Amino acid sequence: MQKSNEHQKTEGLESKVYELEQELKLVNDELWRVKQLNLAMQSTISWKVTAPLRFARSIPSRLRKTAFGRAVYKLKLLKSNLYQTLQQSKGNTLALNRLVSARADEIFSKHHLWRNTRKNMPSNIDNLPFIDLSVVTYNNGKWASQFFKTLKQQNYPLHKINLIFVDNSSADETYKELESLLNESRKLFASVTLKLESNIGFGGGHNAAIVSGNSEFILISNIDVEFKQDTIVNLVSEAIADDHKVACWEVRQAPYEHPKYIDPVTLQVNWSSHCAVLLRREAYQAVGGYDPSIFMYGEDVELSYRFVSHGWKLRYVPDAVLVHHTYKEANEIKPVQFVGSIYANGLIRIRYGSARDVIAALLLQIGVLTSRLPIDNVKSKLLKNFFRLLLSIPSERLKRIPLRGTFPFRGFDYDMRREGAFYDILDTKKSGPLVSVITRTYQGREHYLKECIASVMNQTYKNIEHIVVEDGGDTHKALIEKIQAFYSGASIFYFSQEKLGRSAAGNKGLSKAQGKWCIFLDDDDLFLPDHIEILVNELINNEDLSAAYALAWEVKTDAAASDYLERFYLTEPVFYQEYSQETLMHHNYIPIQCILFDRNLFLERGGFDESLDQLEDWNLWVKYSINNKFKWVCKTTSLYRTPHSAVIAGTRKKLLDECYERVCKINNECLMRYSR
Repeated sequence: MQKSNEHQKTEGLESKVYELEQELKLVNDELWRVKQLNLAMQSTISWKVTAPLRFARSIPSRLRKTAFGRAVYKLKLLKSNLYQTLQQSKGNTLALNRLVSARADEIFSKHHLWRNTRKNMPSNIDNLPFIDLSVVTYNNGKWASQFFKTLKQQNYPLHKINLIFVDNSSADETYKELESLLNESRKLFASVTLKLESNIGFGGGHNAAIVSGNSEFILISNIDVEFKQDTIVNLVSEAIADDHKVACWEVRQAPYEHPKYIDPVTLQVNWSSHCAVLLRREAYQAVGGYDPSIFMYGEDVELSYRFVSHGWKLRYVPDAVLVHHTYKEANEIKPVQFVGSIYANGLIRIRYGSARDVIAALLLQIGVLTSRLPIDNVKSKLLKNFFRLLLSIPSERLKRIPLRGTFPFRGFDYDMRREGAFYDILDTKKSGPLVSVITRTYQGREHYLKECIASVMNQTYKNIEHIVVEDGGDTHKALIEKIQAFYSGASIFYFSQEKLGRSAAGNKGLSKAQGKWCIFLDDDDLFLPDHIEILVNELINNEDLSAAYALAWEVKTDAAASDYLERFYLTEPVFYQEYSQETLMHHNYIPIQCILFDRNLFLERGGFDESLDQLEDWNLWVKYSINNKFKWVCKTTSLYRTPHSAVIAGTRKKLLDECYERVCKINNECLMRYSR
């Protein structure tokens, strides 16, 4: 028997060798054919005539092969690598983890409770405070009429709003337009003020307005905005309920939401856009207000960093929405914004960055000055600003000494940017059919689970049920019961099962779901606030779709460290993939928490293959996609964690690789079954 087995193995190896020899023969035949074609081409007249051109073109590569050429090439490469490295501040990771460290007990905070149990309007309107509304104008009176129209439609009591306008000596009819509109509206508001200043810039104008008021909260607003009916009441109500150490609350802009990073659990940010933001007067006065040396663009980042350096927090309010007419078209470049942003970035790096960031600031400025620019006639202004920055370094570095904290810098940007900056959210739905979120968990994951649940509660889409399934025990039952008691009426449901594996846990969750659509969120994954809203919007607007999926950040984490750390965020190129059945059969490009799908798919085709403990989600997407339509949304709306450790990541990859062929076979079986 043993000899027979050895004989079979020998025959198998011989057969494999024969197959490889045949493949090698085919490759050699093709190589010979290509060589013949090359020889034929080189014998033509046109090839000989163009020989001098080819020689001239080859000179740079020939020079690079000399000792001198190699040295020059290495210097250029070193310069390029140094330039790329310096663009990313070493403070980025520290600034990110400052936000991450605040997540721990957010779910049981007073602020989080209020946000998820409140009604749109306080029961007693008289409890709402007086606020100052500060607006700075310059040659943009064309927006004033619509601004006042939507302001007057606010749920917030107008008699508790002090209007303060500062016009920076507009050369058009803006001042007269404001005079007329304010006179018409004077009796509606607590007070009305119109000041005429020289052109002192955005921050300088708001400083002049704010000093005229005395309310606890100041709403900074552009004039080119349109308020939703509940914008101000949602914003101020959030501020009243929030921690006293929060300095400001940022409005969500439409049609294009600001793409910077928002912590999905605490909704804190590293900096706030001041297109529309509510300031706490105490915080504003404590740090000294806007920096008047920044004329326009970047003053909001600078003030944000100053708030943080004095220990204040910054909050984002996704439920307070307004329309901002910021761009005529997607990716529009404005000359004033271009010049102002570049100068401000240099100044803020010098003031708040490390010595390394100062060097990077100067290199970035030089890089712009020596580059071909996307707009004309701005280099003289850029050069003037560069010398201003050089002269400011000694005084700005002295200002840095008492400042606490680290601050993010990424090239000419600051914090991480989400993909999908120009995804239109103007008409997205905030309510509609029930969505079932299913979370699989197991023992020892409480710290992750609390964050996961908080991110679901932060969704801008409100009609959600959250189903938590624990595999292998009921250790999280007490936590869920505590959350249910803390959030009276919260739609969160807990189920447990014996140790059957995560596929079985997912199926149990699907069997308990009541929603029209379902989505998975494993316990260590997080939704950004607009995740479900964006996907529901696609499914409502495209009734022929069975599922919609978006992009996600992969977060490289170091959970083995004494303190949990998030090292960096990335989105692998493989995930930038329009729906393709053929591609999906080859590999998975849809992370499990990215996709919202019709629950009828589960009812018709079942759930996970419970024999799989790896790549089970890939198999599920293949099964659900056959003869159905999915849609990809190029917007980052969630995140999932993977280990930063190469050893742990390698072990995980090995498990996935070992399972790949088996899942491919199961996928092909599904294709045959459901293609009929």
